[in-house]
Amino acid sequence: MKLLFVNHSAARTGAPIVLLHLLKWLKGKDGVSFDVLTLQNGQLLDEFTQVSSCHYFNSHKNYSLLNKALRVLKGKQKTNWDYKLKYPKKQLSAIAKNNYDLIYANTVVSVPVASYIKSISSNRPKLLVHFHELNLTINRHVPELDSYKSDIDLSIAVSKKVKNNLIDNWSFVKEKIKIVYAFSKIPDMEKNRAEKFT
Repeated sequence: MKLLFVNHSAARTGAPIVLLHLLKWLKGKDGVSFDVLTLQNGQLLDEFTQVSSCHYFNSHKNYSLLNKALRVLKGKQKTNWDYKLKYPKKQLSAIAKNNYDLIYANTVVSVPVASYIKSISSNRPKLLVHFHELNLTINRHVPELDSYKSDIDLSIAVSKKVKNNLIDNWSFVKEKIKIVYAFSKIPDMEKNRAEKFT
């Protein structure tokens, strides 16, 4: 199975760290290969590069500034850059030619680009979205979420509250949402305890 993980950011924050733990666990599993597309650079960029077969990311250091400038210029000139996608369409088209079996969007921010790649892929891969966000964040970053619902095959919600928000406020089908509680990696407590007494 060939997977593409669309990572909204390589910053050292919750969702990217959870995704990195998942990828480290998945790496080397029989019959699975995966690439990562990171939409915004950050401190974890090198770690995502090390764990993935191929890591796509924007090499511009001033990525955020460039994205904001293009948003202002939107409509004033033709560009190959869609600020909602946060990545050049030409490069996304090349990525889509890899014919992934599954595209995994790690947050709602990743949905527009994941949906776009699915729409231009000849094999129409499945789209799985991992939702961490409630309405305030969804409305801020992807207020047009309704327009992507038909592309989403399955959703993961990090809590019952997140799941209920998708059902109550966005009319998601409850049978297509699975709850997987958020987690964090903690040090080996027994090891730490032993070190205190040696």
